[in-house]
Amino acid sequence: ERLSLRTKSRYKFSKNLSLDLNVSGSYNTNRLFSAGSYTYKTLPIFSPYEEDGYTPRLYNYYSLNDDVYTLKKYRFYENEVPSRAYNDNNQRSFAGDGSVSITWEPIAGLTFTSQEGASYLSTNEDIYYAKTTLDGIDTNGSSRRAGVFSLTWNSVNRVNFDRSFGKHKVGALAGIEFVNKDYRMLYSTGSGFSNDQIKEVGYSNADTRVGYSSANVTRSLSYLGQFSYSYDNRYVLTFTARRQGYSSFSKYTRFGNFMAAGVSWNMQNEPWFDKSVVTTLKLKGSYGNSGNSRLDTSAAYGAYSYGEANYYGGAMGATQSEAPNPGLSWENTHITNLGVSIGL
Repeated sequence: ERLSLRTKSRYKFSKNLSLDLNVSGSYNTNRLFSAGSYTYKTLPIFSPYEEDGYTPRLYNYYSLNDDVYTLKKYRFYENEVPSRAYNDNNQRSFAGDGSVSITWEPIAGLTFTSQEGASYLSTNEDIYYAKTTLDGIDTNGSSRRAGVFSLTWNSVNRVNFDRSFGKHKVGALAGIEFVNKDYRMLYSTGSGFSNDQIKEVGYSNADTRVGYSSANVTRSLSYLGQFSYSYDNRYVLTFTARRQGYSSFSKYTRFGNFMAAGVSWNMQNEPWFDKSVVTTLKLKGSYGNSGNSRLDTSAAYGAYSYGEANYYGGAMGATQSEAPNPGLSWENTHITNLGVSIGL
């Protein structure tokens, strides 16, 4: 089952001032059951139900001895009907996105834009293995509750300039961008229930309860700029620059500088160009570098492992599991592109 909502609005307060509002959200509920190969491989002589016709069968009686017929009781693992009928595997998720953008154009060709946005995702998982199935019969029923939550918000403020002066066209952009990502996860498990109607972990046997949680927050700050120039729509020059800082790097290598430049020649706009056969002919080339910051925070700062094996002075202690590497920095990739665009 899925419910979704999406709305997009624009409000124009004056000739030079406008506001854009975008909001979307969705809510999903799912009951999961993945039928395995046993569903179609089990011999039809083995009924998935008891003789009453509705109670799922947990055991079968048959002989594995080729010489002497010896009837024995075996667990009917191939029967997935009990799992489908009595176990729970439910998921609920909510996703929401929203952004608001204000644009102001004080003079022709000069635009100031401020954009704020947020994205939220929440997923909850409820799993229960009933006492009346082979999944939960040995534990007297077992339950798992888990949740994953993430919140990302960003702020982008930029100024754009775009004007033409005769055959000359000039464009420029300068801006600042901030991104914050917050990710959290938690789960708990427990077993030993009095019946299959009470399924929450808090009502399980206290000795079996286990819980875990984790959190991770990263931030990114970027300064960006771009300049472009075109003459008579024939010769085009572009230059971009970005200085970006990422919180997972140490203070010594947190910021990286990335630049690129490109040129192009629209030959079809030359006075001497014959368009009778080839209507478009463009030569272009660019060179620049880009950075990769996809790494765990512990890679630069190091990590410690906490556990029962590290008790010290009657309290849980820690040992270093990963040494810090403060010199770790951006993965830098240099890219050269050369190309030709042809239209007939």
